[in-house]
Amino acid sequence: FLLRGLRSKRPGDFVWAGLAAGLSMYTYYGTRLLPFLLLAFLAYLLIFHFRTFRAHMGHFAIIVMALLVGFGPLLGYFIQNPQMWPSRALNRLNVLPVIPTTWDGLVSDWNILAPLAGRNFLGLSVLADKDTVYWAPFLLPWEAALVVLGVGILLWRWRQPASFLVLLWGLGVVLTGGTLMDADTVPHLNSWTPAFPAFYLALALPASLWLGALLRQPRRQVRWAGRVLLVLALAWSLAANTYFYLVQYPPRVLPDHSLEAVLGRYIESVGQDTDAMLVGRTWAYTPLDAPVAEMMAQPGTRFGILLDPNRDLPLLRQPSRNLAFIFYNDMFDYLPVVQGYYPGGRVSEQRTPDGILVAYGYFVQAKEAMSRYGVLATITRDGTRDGSQKEVLWSGQVSRVGELLNGQPLLYPFVATWSGAFYTGGGGAVRVGVPGIEYSYISVGEKQVSPGALVNVAPGWVPFSVQVRFERPQPVRFFMQQGDQPPIEVDANHLWPKPPK
Repeated sequence: FLLRGLRSKRPGDFVWAGLAAGLSMYTYYGTRLLPFLLLAFLAYLLIFHFRTFRAHMGHFAIIVMALLVGFGPLLGYFIQNPQMWPSRALNRLNVLPVIPTTWDGLVSDWNILAPLAGRNFLGLSVLADKDTVYWAPFLLPWEAALVVLGVGILLWRWRQPASFLVLLWGLGVVLTGGTLMDADTVPHLNSWTPAFPAFYLALALPASLWLGALLRQPRRQVRWAGRVLLVLALAWSLAANTYFYLVQYPPRVLPDHSLEAVLGRYIESVGQDTDAMLVGRTWAYTPLDAPVAEMMAQPGTRFGILLDPNRDLPLLRQPSRNLAFIFYNDMFDYLPVVQGYYPGGRVSEQRTPDGILVAYGYFVQAKEAMSRYGVLATITRDGTRDGSQKEVLWSGQVSRVGELLNGQPLLYPFVATWSGAFYTGGGGAVRVGVPGIEYSYISVGEKQVSPGALVNVAPGWVPFSVQVRFERPQPVRFFMQQGDQPPIEVDANHLWPKPPK
C-alpha cells in the first residue's frame, strides 16, 4: 500500500498502509520492529528523494494517524506498562542492549554477531533450522542462489524506493530476530517469519526481470522458447519441492516432535461421549495442541488438561461419560495416581511412527468410573449395655447418603454413618442438613455443625460425615445449599467415599 501510494498519490492507499501497520502490531512479535522500519524509510526518502518526501508529507501524516487508529488501544497499554514493549527481547539478546560507542565495544559486538550472521546466511540452504519448529534449511540450493541474486539486484538498485524498502524489510528482521537474539538456536527461521514475503520477492526478482527482457525480444521464436523454458523450470521446481517435503523432510523431524499427532490421534481413538484429558504440566504440550485435539475429537468428546492429579482428582463428572487420560513420557509417574482413583481401565502405548514410546493412554468406561463415586456407609449398634462399645454390623460403599445395606434384615435400633467428601464448585458459605431427621450429627471438615447452619468451606471436595440413629425405618436425604440457590440433594457424582488427599 505504501509503494502504491507513492505512485498513485491517492490518500486511500496511505490510509490502508497505516491501518495495516497498526493492526499488524497485534499479531507476530516481530512487528514491534515495524515503526522503526517506517521511520528509517522516511529518513531514506528525506535524504535521497527529498522532492518525493516533500510532495507526500501530508500523506505520511495520514499514515501516522491511521497507524494510531489501528495501534491505539495496544499503544495505550504499552504507555501504561512500558516494560512490556521490549520484555520478550531484552532478556534474550546476544549482546548488551546499547549501541557501542567505543572501538572495543564495536569489535566485541562484531565478534559475537558476525558468526551468527554467517550461520543465518548458511541457513538459506546449508544449515538446518534449530528453533524446534522446522527441521531443514529455508530453501532448496537453487532457490537460495536466486535469493542471493535477487538481493544483489536490490542492492544494485537501492536508490529505487521499492528496492530499498524490501531490503530494509528483509535485512532488518533477520538482523534483529535472527541475529541479535537466541544465539543457541541460530538459524531459527521462526524469527524470520515477518520477512518471508521479502525473501520470496527477492527469489522471484531474477526470473521476472529475465522474463521481462525475454518478452522484449523481437524474434517470436525466442520469446516462445523462453516461455517454454520458464514453464519447465517452474514445473521442475514444483516437483523438487514436492519430493523434498513429502519424501526427504519427514525423516528429519525428531521423534519427540511428532507429539502433536500422538495427542490428536489418541483423542480421536477414544470414541464418543468421553472426557479426554492431557495429564500434568508436560513439556510436550503447547497451546496450539488444544485446537488440534478438539478438531480430531469425535462428537460429544471434550478435551481438557488435568494439571495436578494429586490436587484435582477425583473429577466432577457426568455419569454417562467415559474418561480418557494421556500421559507423555515426563508424566508417567502420574499413571498410578490416576489408576488409584479409577482402577480397572485400559492402558495403551502411544508411539511415534518410528516406534518410540512417548506416551501412555488410559481409558475408563463410564460405568466403571461411576462405580467409584458415592460414600462409605457404616452400620453399628451398641455392643454393651452402657453403649461404650460399638458393634459393626456392616461397612461398605453406597451411592448416596441415606442408602443402607440391601437384602439383609436390620434390627432396630442402630446407627448409620455416611462419610467421605462432597463437591462444592466455588466454596464459601454453605448449609448442609438431613431434613426430617430428629437424631443426626453432621461434621464438615473437622467441625461438627448444626443442621442448616452456615459453614465456610474451600472450593472442591470437602470432607464430611452424617450420623443418624434409626429407631424405625425412615428416609434420609442429604441436602446442600450454596448462597441464594435452592437446596439440592447431593447426588452420587458429587460424592466420594473418602476424603481426597
